[in-house]
Amino acid sequence: IQNVGSSTISGPFEVVFSALSSGVSVVNSNGTYNGSPYLIVPFATSLAPSQSVTMNVQFQNPNKVPINFTPVVYSGSF
Repeated sequence: IQNVGSSTISGPFEVVFSALSSGVSVVNSNGTYNGSPYLIVPFATSLAPSQSVTMNVQFQNPNKVPINFTPVVYSGSF
């Protein structure tokens, strides 16, 4: 996740995996938001311009379908 803006943004940050492929789950999710799994981005309390942070995502895909999703990043609480 990278801040491509011109000012610092404050966290916490959550990444929602909307439109996730049917039959695929996020094993390490922190819960669901509007029916989609989400992860809290660890160790990121703010992001300065051009600063980035990485996180691990673990998928379970028993039917081996292509994994598609639309990531939506929220700053602050839902």
